[in-house]
Amino acid sequence: MKTGMGLLLLMTLLAAGCRRREEKSAEAPAALPPGHEEMVSRRPSVIQVPEGIRGKWDGARFRVVEIASGKSHDFTASLGKESPVPGTSLVIRPEVLLPHFTMGDGVITSRDGDLANPAAKVSILEGGKPLFTGWLFSLYPEAHPFEHPVYQMRLLAFVPAKGAH
Repeated sequence: MKTGMGLLLLMTLLAAGCRRREEKSAEAPAALPPGHEEMVSRRPSVIQVPEGIRGKWDGARFRVVEIASGKSHDFTASLGKESPVPGTSLVIRPEVLLPHFTMGDGVITSRDGDLANPAAKVSILEGGKPLFTGWLFSLYPEAHPFEHPVYQMRLLAFVPAKGAH
């Protein structure tokens, strides 16, 4: 008798666990900005900067926000160079700037030179140790954000290269 009750209890718990998993998987995924769906799959992607985009931007403007106080600092970081983040122990290095970020078939690129979906691939370090390497999106700051217990980082704008139109 005890075996039968134990088996019944086990089957009930398993059924409840399966139902919970089904409920979670049935939930709609969080909305992603257009062209970002592939990032969820975590497939390796190749970054291709179109010829017409190269040399068009010298860097980007960012905003760092201290979460507790809400104080913020705007600053500029040059493409390919490490820049200290004002008021913090962080350092940022913009690696790639794409004005019209899009991805598909394993390729991340810019559809054109229009600032329709600006994105910057950045590395952020603290005390010389890498904290974050990923994309920041000016129109969708909540998509794949830099997560830190003290600071938030936002991409504001691109800085045009001198002589670029």
